[in-house]
Amino acid sequence: MAIIVGDIHGNVEKVKAFLSYKPEEVHVALGDYLDSFHEPQVRQIESLQLLLDSDSILLWGNHDFNYHRVPPFFSTGYQFGLEEPYQQLIENHIDRFKAAYSVDDWLCTHAGLAKWLANDITNVNVLADMLNDQLAEWMASPCETLDGIFAIGKSRGGSGRYNSGGIFWFDFKREGDRLANVKQIFGHTETKEPVVTENYVALDTTNCKNNCWLYDTAANKLVQLPLEPKEMGGVPMTFRELPVNEILPFARFIFVNGHTLQGSRLQQSLLDCGFDDRDYQHWKLGEDYDESVWVKIISDDDIIRDDLELRDLCLKVPYRS
Repeated sequence: MAIIVGDIHGNVEKVKAFLSYKPEEVHVALGDYLDSFHEPQVRQIESLQLLLDSDSILLWGNHDFNYHRVPPFFSTGYQFGLEEPYQQLIENHIDRFKAAYSVDDWLCTHAGLAKWLANDITNVNVLADMLNDQLAEWMASPCETLDGIFAIGKSRGGSGRYNSGGIFWFDFKREGDRLANVKQIFGHTETKEPVVTENYVALDTTNCKNNCWLYDTAANKLVQLPLEPKEMGGVPMTFRELPVNEILPFARFIFVNGHTLQGSRLQQSLLDCGFDDRDYQHWKLGEDYDESVWVKIISDDDIIRDDLELRDLCLKVPYRS
């Protein structure tokens, strides 16, 4: 019997709802605790610390491996300049994280298990042990790799050597016909609501802000819990929540001073990106910055743009200098 939750990405309220539901049962989190595009660093650390302080089974997600001391790969959303606290938290609790977990005839992994990796094995207990053994072998001598359980399929930008991803990168929307023929519960590939079929449950509902979706293996059903309002603490959480006349000046301050926004694809949505509360507080206190310096926007393509192009990013919001 277990209560299972999908991707967390710094959502403190989601963690609290998850841990408080049937606390006497085993709780399993499917990974991706970090790399939020919306939550500031302090809340991402708080959410992971809550899980670490609990007895929950914690699985690795691809975004969590970003902060291993020798990451096997890097994922979009890596928070350059903010990584040290995440690295320390992961390293200090490295033994808490697993590759897989089996319960009530379900196999739990972060992204799902492909047929080629299952190798015709159908016993979920044997599969979980096999995957955890492969992880332990890598942990004994960590290195950058895209082989085995760490593989990235072509649909997620991999080389195409594998026709689908490993357990941290499988994409059930694009690679679902290659899912191993065992009952599985996984996250990783975001959906508006959980997807439940006879053979799998997809639980990544990262962008569902008002509810926490869980799967109860004993009852064999989904559970929907309303989330408590986010504790704002008086500090804006995203650019969208800033006063209009602060958006561009604060964005320039962030970029020029070498800080990094918690997000990617900034060309599309600067307004929905989060930032470290401390940076905002420093800016409000009047810390100087040089407006003549070009700004570096951390995006998927790591593009360098000047202030005029930064201004173009904010056309959705009226701005008067």
